[in-house]
Amino acid sequence: MEPYIEERCCKIVDDQQMIDNPPEYIEKVLELKKEIDEMVTSCFDSDTGFQKSRNKGLETVLNKDTRCAKYLALFSDIQLKKGLKGRSEEEVQSLVTEVVSLFAHLKDKDIFLDFYKKALSRRLLNKLSVSNDAEDTFISKMKVECGQQAIQKLVSMFTDMALSDQLQDEYNKLSHIGAPGGVVHEVRVLQTNAWPEK
Repeated sequence: MEPYIEERCCKIVDDQQMIDNPPEYIEKVLELKKEIDEMVTSCFDSDTGFQKSRNKGLETVLNKDTRCAKYLALFSDIQLKKGLKGRSEEEVQSLVTEVVSLFAHLKDKDIFLDFYKKALSRRLLNKLSVSNDAEDTFISKMKVECGQQAIQKLVSMFTDMALSDQLQDEYNKLSHIGAPGGVVHEVRVLQTNAWPEK
């Protein structure tokens, strides 16, 4: 089973057309993983030997370089910006579960988290996120996979944004209605150790 999975996975990760299109690359990998997961569950009754073969087959190919970690972070960013718009809560949960399940197979989790953190900061500061619930779901599932310490800075970013929103609301209630001298501005108070520098 292991060589079969490696061969199927290599057809995706070595395809130049897929490499040039990161979202499609990740979609195909997620589809393959879902198919293999269903096969292990339905055909092999979730036998631990087959689960190990599945994991080893996927991990051997996906961890050849850091591309999958980077592309998965980019895919997550696209989904959390606009891809999840209009989807039901169950669909959001399902997609987040699939992405985090693939994330579990990556050895370059730190690279994923670095790219994810930069994308999250842009989403939060530019108010591009589809929903805070989807962001919370994503971070909660990642916390289970890589621990509290790994995602602590991501949680701090949400805390900073909530505090900044509260301060901005209070500022807007002052006599100048948040626009002294007719100049409208918005200020964010951010912790230096939580946010990426660029």
